[in-house]
Amino acid sequence: MRPALAAISLANLFLVRIWTELLGEQTEEIPPIWYGAALLNLLALSLLIWAIARWGGFAGRVALAVGGSLLLAKELTMAVGHDATAMKSFMAGLVAQGLRQGWLVPAGVVAALALAWVAWRTQLRWAPPLLEILCPIVVVTAGQAAWRATLPPPPQPITRMSQPGKFKPGPRVVWVIFDEFDERIVFSRRPAGLKLPALDALRDEAIAFPQAFSPSNSTADSIPALLGDLFERSQSVGIRSGVVGWFLPYCRKYGASLAECRSWRMDLQRNSYALGLFGAVGSQLRSLFESSLYSIFGQSITVEAHGRTVLEMEAAAVALAGRGDLNLVFLHLPVPHPPYVYNPVRRDLSARNQDERGYLANLELADRMLGKIRAGLEASGLWTGTNVLVSGDHGFRQARRIGYSLEDRHVPLLWKPAGAKQTRVVSQRFETIQTAGLISRLLGGEPAESMLAGYP
Repeated sequence: MRPALAAISLANLFLVRIWTELLGEQTEEIPPIWYGAALLNLLALSLLIWAIARWGGFAGRVALAVGGSLLLAKELTMAVGHDATAMKSFMAGLVAQGLRQGWLVPAGVVAALALAWVAWRTQLRWAPPLLEILCPIVVVTAGQAAWRATLPPPPQPITRMSQPGKFKPGPRVVWVIFDEFDERIVFSRRPAGLKLPALDALRDEAIAFPQAFSPSNSTADSIPALLGDLFERSQSVGIRSGVVGWFLPYCRKYGASLAECRSWRMDLQRNSYALGLFGAVGSQLRSLFESSLYSIFGQSITVEAHGRTVLEMEAAAVALAGRGDLNLVFLHLPVPHPPYVYNPVRRDLSARNQDERGYLANLELADRMLGKIRAGLEASGLWTGTNVLVSGDHGFRQARRIGYSLEDRHVPLLWKPAGAKQTRVVSQRFETIQTAGLISRLLGGEPAESMLAGYP
């Protein structure tokens, strides 16, 4: 009985990150079947550990102690980082630095050898009593999971909606926000070899604001500040608006004021598991051996999910921007924000195990998306008559890791006015929180020349 208790206690510890995800505060979108999958994994891991301890001999128990300690350290670190952004960022940076500098694997080998030596010297006499002491935790985690597995599925978030309405011809605006879009890396201090043809072409026929700064370095704060009550005010004067948005619950928050809306959540390890029972069992087990960005299997579950999101949003953005029955189109797109999915050699979303240097490749992906949006507007005959604004919600928050100083609110801002080509550089500082007001004036019919009168 006591070996079985020790085995289930250790298995429960191996699932600490998964329990943190499933039983934490952000559980409103978790399907009950994932709790059932976690219980099956608890049972399977317990049987495996018990079998190794019983029939694997001393060598098997040492291997279990060494491998289990390393796995537990990894899962505890990620569990702590689940709600502690600073810790998560620190550990991710440490891993990336270790991979770049080549010391991570040797350090892991040294740690494993040290653990093996301790296990050999102590004969692991301390392990069973310690695990038995921790066994009551299983009652809490498994009990909670069993109860939640019986609950009805949670209501699905509103991610798509459409409202009929009468289109009023008038000025037209497409406002594109790329997430984590840094002006210095895109334009003023672009690395040699980084080619962004769509952005360069737009700058050559647009009004550029090289000293534009976002309201915050956080998407959750910056986007609401940028938008303000733009959609509500626009609706009140008969303007039809559409949104393709990422990260925030756009359709729930702004849906009453929108004619069209589609939104996507941010793909994380905790929401990227397969939806079927056995698929979820496999996804959870696989997640023990990878993080959001890194995986021994190639692309992690999270990176795979993010790649699908990028493709879906790209198609939706092109389609919505080309809708002639909308006066205002707002596109908040999930690149160049990590995970870094773009492979510039193959020109597809097959990149894997990328550190912060993958940001440059994701910038090429953002440029590709902008090029497709422009091509769609040109194909529908709307490009010339549309005001196009391109900016970011904040700069690159890990810029120091690729040789830049930390200026994480410095973003590009390009404005291509409708009608005749206008090229100009506004050199003074511009707070992008003013963009919504500028757009309201454009939609009201005010010409670009008068709006720029106060800028040198």
